[in-house]
Amino acid sequence: MVLEHGLEACDVRRLKYVSLFANGLEVCDSRLRAATPVAIPASNRIPLIRQFLTDVESSPMPESLHIWYLASGRRTPSSRYRVFPFARHLQQRGHHCTVSNSFPEKYDHFRMLGWTNSRRLKRLVRRWHLWQIARSQPDVVVLERELFDEPTWEFEQQLRQNVKCLILDIDDAVFLRYPDKFTALARMCDGLIVGNDRLKEHFAPMNQRIVVIPTCVDAEQYPSRPDTDPNRSTIRIGWIGTPVNLTELQLVAP
Repeated sequence: MVLEHGLEACDVRRLKYVSLFANGLEVCDSRLRAATPVAIPASNRIPLIRQFLTDVESSPMPESLHIWYLASGRRTPSSRYRVFPFARHLQQRGHHCTVSNSFPEKYDHFRMLGWTNSRRLKRLVRRWHLWQIARSQPDVVVLERELFDEPTWEFEQQLRQNVKCLILDIDDAVFLRYPDKFTALARMCDGLIVGNDRLKEHFAPMNQRIVVIPTCVDAEQYPSRPDTDPNRSTIRIGWIGTPVNLTELQLVAP
């Protein structure tokens, strides 16, 4: 059985890796958001196995997967909230996770090197990561957004040729800067993880295998503090984001 999507076909075994990985993420997603004060309807989390694997013959699958994340950087918000917590919880469930960060971080550079030489260093490090992946042959590779913040995608094409299953994770409208690039990435991947329903609507024409997992906070790392003052009239709200997005707070300002 072969299901066509976008630029190329995926075999049954690769699709099963996608569905198993997605189901594992759904469980981790439930654990991550269990202690958060905001309830998100379960209908927002669409299991990939129901979406595109309904009549596939069963075959032996590994009890644990080797999942390789290509992340933006240790301090990058998208990595901190969409990669590291899930990798940790997936490992607790018996999977093996490898995280390869951009160096320098994807949206940053080393001042002593300047932008041009920092870009060269990033590409050199990513080339090393691609060689490691081709050599290790992990079961699933998760690409967080893209490898480089630029309109090219030849490195992603090389990655696609050397992996069993490639998942694209997108949490923001980053495609507005490079629409051609993200159209190609969505089509070449076996499935997508997106942060909200609007992103799902945008990418659905390019790839039908989409699961929605909103960005969440790991309550184990950010425990809530008990309210010791019942007469307190003000509420303190924590902001998790970058300075560029501070203007968005005006939407909830009194």
